[in-house]
Amino acid sequence: GKKVIYFPSTLSDLEKCKVIYKTYPGWSQDISEVKKYSDLPNNCRLYIQSIENMLKIPIHYISVGADRLSTIHR
Repeated sequence: GKKVIYFPSTLSDLEKCKVIYKTYPGWSQDISEVKKYSDLPNNCRLYIQSIENMLKIPIHYISVGADRLSTIHR
């Protein structure tokens, strides 16, 4: 009956857990050629900011494709 922010240490505790899902609006634009964070779709930037808020750390690198150079540095 309480919210935990850590992974349970026992299987019996894990079995009692109910996952809380959060959904975000997506984007339909192709971002594979984007080179600047500011050029990402707004919903993409909001998603990244939400991850930063949950993890309480900044995200400095964002991969936008499979190529090694397909990375945005903030």
